[in-house]
Order: sequence, then C-alpha cells, then structure tokens
Amino acid sequence: AKLQIGYNNGENPFVAAQRFIDAHVLPQHHLSEIADYIQQRVGTQTPTLGGMAPSGGTAPPVATSGVPMVSFQYLPMTSYKAFELPSKSAATTLEKMSTK
Repeated sequence: AKLQIGYNNGENPFVAAQRFIDAHVLPQHHLSEIADYIQQRVGTQTPTLGGMAPSGGTAPPVATSGVPMVSFQYLPMTSYKAFELPSKSAATTLEKMSTK
C-alpha cells in the first residue's frame, strides 16, 4: 500500500512524521527515519517548533491528514523551576503511596 505524508511548508519534519505515525498506527521507532525522509524531500528549510510557519503567524497550522496538530506556544522555555523535597518528607510520601 502506498501511504502519503502530509507536510506544510516550514513545518517541523518531526511533527509531520509523528502525525503520520499516529494516523497510520506505525511503530514509534520509525520517527527519525520518516523525519529524515521528509527533510530530504523538502530540502533545507529551517524547522520551527510546533509546526508554526517561519513568518511567526498566530493561526494554528492545519493538518493535511485529518489528525489535529499540536502547537507549542510555551516552548522553548527560558527558565526552569526546581522543587526540593526533604528526604524524610519524600520517604513519608512514598510510604503513604505504597499503603494505598
């Protein structure tokens, strides 16, 4: 069977590859291979996070395969938060979880 990959100009090849994998229920380990294939066919365009067009438009991208696309408006993150939990408190929390 011949399958077609939907790709929008300027879209991240990995986003298109994941959409293709999801639509055709393919094994996840093919993601990189499919993304490389898309990149070879399209050429050297700069991929953008979330599949948004390089112009920075605010309209969500349209999926060509019927699978909804996800756009990541909070990526890349500029800072990270860290939460510290005392070891005694962590142990107590684990004990509570294991008794349930």
